[in-house]
Amino acid sequence: MTLDPAGWLAAVREGVAAAAPRAGVFADAVTALLDTGSTNDDVARLAWSGAPEGTTVIARLQSAGRGRRGATWHSPAGGLYLSSLLRPDCWPSLQSDATSPASSLITLMAGVAVAQAVRDVSLTAVELKWPNDVMVRPRSGEGWRKLAGILAEGASDGQTMRSVVLGIGLNLTAVPEAPGDVRVRMISLSEAAGMPVSLADMLRALLVRLRAGRDALADGAEAMIRAQWLALAPSANGTSVDWEQDGRVRHGVTSGIDQRGALQVRLADAIVAVHGGAVRWQPDAQEVS
Repeated sequence: MTLDPAGWLAAVREGVAAAAPRAGVFADAVTALLDTGSTNDDVARLAWSGAPEGTTVIARLQSAGRGRRGATWHSPAGGLYLSSLLRPDCWPSLQSDATSPASSLITLMAGVAVAQAVRDVSLTAVELKWPNDVMVRPRSGEGWRKLAGILAEGASDGQTMRSVVLGIGLNLTAVPEAPGDVRVRMISLSEAAGMPVSLADMLRALLVRLRAGRDALADGAEAMIRAQWLALAPSANGTSVDWEQDGRVRHGVTSGIDQRGALQVRLADAIVAVHGGAVRWQPDAQEVS
C-alpha cells in the first residue's frame, strides 16, 4: 500500500527514531521531502555549503531521479529514495586524492548494506550485479528483476576527493511507472517478499547498515567490503559479458573485481579491468575476445 503524505512523513520519523541508537551520523541530520527533483542534487548542494557527514535527504517521490550515465530512475510514491553525504577525506585509512577509488568502494559498500537491510526486514535473498544494481530472482524462476539501484557521485577540488553523495532508490511497495520493456524487469520488495514491508522498518535497517559499512571503510576494511560484495554477487565470476572498448565490442567472462572495485573480465589471453560503461550480461557463455 502506498502511504499518503501524512502517513509517509510519520513513517520516516518512526524509522529515523528507531535507527538513531545504532545509525550514528546517518540519523543526526535527516530531511524528509514530499517531492523533490533529485535527492542526490539536494545533498550535493548541502555538501558544498559545509554539511556534515551523514547528512541525509529522503523523498516520497522524485521528478528527476537518475541512475548511472544519466539514465532516468522512475521515482513515484511507493519507493524509498534516499541520499546521504560521505566525506572520505576524513577517513585516514582510505586514499582520498583526486584518483581515489572512494566512489567505487562506497558503491560496493552500499550494495552490501542494501542487501543486508533487505534480509533484515524481509528474509528476502537478493543478488548484487556490478556495478550498482540490487537484483531479485523471483520464485517463478524468471531471470533477474531489479529491486534497487545505487548512484555514488564524488566531488573533488582537483587534489582531494572531498565528498561522495550516495543515492539509493529502492522499489518498496510499488514498481515505478516506466516503459513496458523496463517495467517487466523490475520488482518491488513487497512482491519479492510475498508480504508488505513497512517504510519505517526498511529505513531503520538501511540507516543502521549504512553506518556499519561506512565505519568499515573508514577503518580500512576495504578487503572485507569487497569480500562481502563478491559473496552476494555470483555473476561477478564465470558470467559471459559484452562491453564496448575503443569502438569495438569485446566479449569475455567475469573474473571478480579488483582492489578499486572495477570488474575483472577474462579474455583469451589476459584479464582486463572494466571501470564503467554499459556491460551486457549474457545468459550463455560466448567466445572470449
